[in-house]
Amino acid sequence: MLIPSKTTDRYWLVAIDENHYFHKPQRERESGKWLLFAEWPEIDHWWPIIRDALLSGNLGHSAKAATGKENPKAADSETGVICIFTDDFNDTSDILRVADALRQLGITQKLVYILD
Repeated sequence: MLIPSKTTDRYWLVAIDENHYFHKPQRERESGKWLLFAEWPEIDHWWPIIRDALLSGNLGHSAKAATGKENPKAADSETGVICIFTDDFNDTSDILRVADALRQLGITQKLVYILD
């Protein structure tokens, strides 16, 4: 398994739930994402947990974790981010369901939700 902070050949590690059921056609989707910002040891800790939960169908359709590749867009080199995507930013119940699932995994850090 790839470790985000040790991966330097790409900007993102990506997980996609190939079995995810979308409630709307692609052209009608307006996705959003939960962001978990943390220092690298925490990103390395949470990424496999979030990835596995996503692949088990407990989160949204996809997630990605920043890597240790030097990125000019990064705010600083001490922290990374994990993005957990939701299908539709208008679907408050699904947004809250995903947030609750992340909390049930044990995440206590601040989560930020933004439009994709």
